Amino acid sequence: MFCKEKQTRVSPVMGPVKPIIDKWIKEDLKKKKKYHRTAKKMFQQLKKFHSFKGAYRTVRDYVSKRKKELREDY
Repeated sequence: MFCKEKQTRVSPVMGPVKPIIDKWIKEDLKKKKKYHRTAKKMFQQLKKFHSFKGAYRTVRDYVSKRKKELREDY
């Protein structure tokens, strides 16, 4: 068997909002846990203020992955 290289995908939906979500997560890490935004809240804010067209599941998966990565840095 041979091993395929991991495919990198372009994310046209998430690309523009990734910096926004990262900023929110970093802000939340400085606050008490009670005041952290949930992925659902982030999704609602993206739809309302940034005319986000993607799915909740996409946001939730990205938020989960980034929180783990950013917690390691702090």
